[in-house]
Amino acid sequence: KQIYLQLVGWRYLQGAWAMHYTTEIEREESRQFGVETPGFVVPNCMNFAEFDELPEQGRFRSRLGLSDEDRLVLFLGRIEPRKGIELSMHALARVQESVPNAHFAIAGPGDDEYIDSLRQLSADLSIQEATTFTGYVDSDERLRALVDADVFILTSHTENFAMAAVEAMAAGTPVLLSDEVGVAPAADEADAGVSVPLDKEKITEALHQLLHSASYRGRLASNGPGHVRSQYSPESVAARMVEEIRAREQSSEH
Repeated sequence: KQIYLQLVGWRYLQGAWAMHYTTEIEREESRQFGVETPGFVVPNCMNFAEFDELPEQGRFRSRLGLSDEDRLVLFLGRIEPRKGIELSMHALARVQESVPNAHFAIAGPGDDEYIDSLRQLSADLSIQEATTFTGYVDSDERLRALVDADVFILTSHTENFAMAAVEAMAAGTPVLLSDEVGVAPAADEADAGVSVPLDKEKITEALHQLLHSASYRGRLASNGPGHVRSQYSPESVAARMVEEIRAREQSSEH
């Protein structure tokens, strides 16, 4: 982002009528870079058509050799250091002491060298048998993974928005997110997910609670679809954009 700001030029940013941010985290990061232009927050929108008819459960689990009784934790996205996957792996290793049937699926592409380092970490933590790196998944497999997961986890060090988390909630899957993920505060407030600090103990505690309580997962899961459709549908986002622009027009007139 710093390189981007340098390329665009401060005079364009500082002279802009308004700045549109997709999350409060993005706005705060811009403030840290010294951007003082008035701004407003309106999230990205999402077309939920493919979530109207979700695939039958069990196909992704079958691919991994898992049963309905196994507890499936899912990471889905680009595999890179900023995603904090190591924190999730440490949490799973701790949770396995009391949830021995917990399994971590890490789905998505990434740099081979970095993925190899994660494989080594899984061995060091003695969870290699409970960890599967699926590689790239297409759009159909993505949906099958989301509906089969007990928990979607994203413990990123920095994450402006996190569309994958929105998709997980749309599929009725509880999300466990670090508080550095842009959509985490809204998910937590809507009781559709859990937001935790970037702390191994806090992440482990939250994951333990989710995997131990089917009723807790069920409550979050039931709130997810309604939450994301009310917040991130094209109609909702468009209405909020119009509202914010009109508010900015009124404030600039005074």
